[in-house]
This record gives sequence, structure tokens and C-alpha cells, in this order.
Amino acid sequence: MRKASAFAAIFCAVIFLVSCRSESESSKTACDVLDAVFETQSDFPEHSVIYSLDESGAQREGWEDEFEILFDFDAEKVSDYAIVYSSALTADEIAVVKLDSSSDANDFESAAQAHIESRLRDFRNYGPDETAKLENAIIDVSGSFCIVIVSEQASEAQDAFKNAL
Repeated sequence: MRKASAFAAIFCAVIFLVSCRSESESSKTACDVLDAVFETQSDFPEHSVIYSLDESGAQREGWEDEFEILFDFDAEKVSDYAIVYSSALTADEIAVVKLDSSSDANDFESAAQAHIESRLRDFRNYGPDETAKLENAIIDVSGSFCIVIVSEQASEAQDAFKNAL
């Protein structure tokens, strides 16, 4: 009987911890995660940022088209994104994408890889010094969050991504 009670207590504790983690992840926005990641980027060049959400937390008009142009991925599967990219003609880019369902992560990873390969072809022609960043790009997934990192400090950004969730 003691073993059954101990097992039940452990089972309840695990369920509680898992449900708490899911709640905290689901309340985070792509902007929250990007902010944490970007703090690690001391050498990121002059840049611009685009978000799917406006200041009030509502979806910006036209965000779906913007996202689909960048990643060739169905925006209906995306709940939120935040992207910082170089405006200084370098390859640097960090994109945080929150999917509606983690089951779409593999499809997004494929789209992100195609995005990187397309940019690599472009930079081979007009910015060959930047190709190493693209060749070493990181695509990572944690739950419903995905990140694409093109940066000299990609490993630091990846660590911050994992810690932010």
C-alpha cells in the first residue's frame, strides 16, 4: 500500500510540474524569447525588428503574408513570431517562431532550412564573407517554439533560447 501511495504522489508531482511548464511556455510570446536571446548578441550589426503582434498583443495586419514570404511556411500554423535581422548587408538574423502546435515543428524546420539555403545562395553572390554564418546557422525547437539563428554568437543565442523557455 505504501508503494502505491508513493507512486501516486510521484505521479501527481510529475503531472503538476509538466502542467506548470506548459502554462509558462504558453504565456510567453516570441518577443519575450527574442528579447532574452538578443541580450547575448553584443556584436549584432545595425538591425531592424518585425513582430506579428502589435503593442496591445493583437496580431498586426498583414503579418501572415510577411511571414510566408520570409519562410514559405503556412502562417495559419503560427501563433506569433519576432525576427531581428541585419540592415547592414550582413547575414545576421534571429527568428523566434511560436507554432500553434508542436506537431508542426518538423515542417517548420524544413522551411527554415530552405530559408537558410536560399540566403546562402544569395550571399555567395554578393556577400561571400557572410557565408560562414549561414553555413553555421542553428535551427532549434523547444515545444512549440522554434528559433533560427544566423550570428557569430549563435551558440550563446541557442543557450539563451533554451533558458528562456
